[in-house]
Amino acid sequence: MLGLFTLGMLVPKANQKGAIAGTLTSFVCVAIIIYGGLYKKPDQILDLSTAGCLHDFKSSLNSSNSEEPENDLPSLAWIFRISFMYYATIGIAIVYLVGWPVSLLTGGNKITNQKLLAP
Repeated sequence: MLGLFTLGMLVPKANQKGAIAGTLTSFVCVAIIIYGGLYKKPDQILDLSTAGCLHDFKSSLNSSNSEEPENDLPSLAWIFRISFMYYATIGIAIVYLVGWPVSLLTGGNKITNQKLLAP
């Protein structure tokens, strides 16, 4: 909705066809990203106990005795592993990337009164 609103407000050549095409494309793409992200395996809960640990915690912290945990996520496409915090940003970008060119290709918007535009 923010992408649709700002496209109409900030792009003088945006028309109805471009706004609809951008909004529907954005909705479908973000829905696919959300649905694909549902198959992401949850992170493994690690044990917080230090019992049986061979590391001396009183020594320097710069020693590198730890091993990297094995990660199962590379089998999932990178787009489905992104944080949910980026969904709105991706949706806004898609509205602009689709809506603006479609508006230009379908004739743009004929502005009759310049006072109706955002400053």
